[in-house]
Amino acid sequence: IVRGFDNLHIGLMLLPATLMVALVSPFVNNWVERYGIWLVLAFGFASFTLSAVMQYHLGASSSIYFILVSYAAMGLGWACILSPSFTAAMLAVPKADSGAAMGALSAMHNAGGSIGLSVGVMLFDLHTSTVSAPQFMLHQKAPFLFIASLSACLTLVLLWYRKRVSSSNH
Repeated sequence: IVRGFDNLHIGLMLLPATLMVALVSPFVNNWVERYGIWLVLAFGFASFTLSAVMQYHLGASSSIYFILVSYAAMGLGWACILSPSFTAAMLAVPKADSGAAMGALSAMHNAGGSIGLSVGVMLFDLHTSTVSAPQFMLHQKAPFLFIASLSACLTLVLLWYRKRVSSSNH
């Protein structure tokens, strides 16, 4: 139980991530056409960075608004990363291999998600059985710091790559 909320209310607090994916995804392809794939991907990773930094700062006294905004930023990141990353991967293979590439990409995406979730649940189970709630919150800071750092680095790499690609086209 988090902050005295039951499972339904905790689930509803996660809804902003899903809602942002549903609301933003229809516009992402237009953004890719207007701003380019690398800038949209960079914006998605910047949104992940913001979400991870916010979640790093979550604590027992965090406001509901702060929690909801952190999950909305995560959803915005997903919306700006998922479709453009598939598009970038598909553009990198010859048209004749696109069917096989899409199958392989989907399999890797699903396998990675399943493995990541399984490992996460295993680690969660190991930690929650041996630590108190305040200690658990303290242990959660390191993964969010790692995610924020990785996302920030990916944002910078994508911006650098975008600049490199655009300067070689001129």
